[in-house]
Amino acid sequence: MTEVLQPDRVLDCSGLLCPLPVIRTSKAIKELGIGQVLKVIATDP
Repeated sequence: MTEVLQPDRVLDCSGLLCPLPVIRTSKAIKELGIGQVLKVIATDP
């Protein structure tokens, strides 16, 4: 049985070019609590 994790926060970086998605993701991770899940949506390869 697979557990489906629901994100506590969603970060939409669609349309942003590197390094902005990485910078914003790093900042968002630092704001999360222990055990919280961050979902990142990005379009930059």
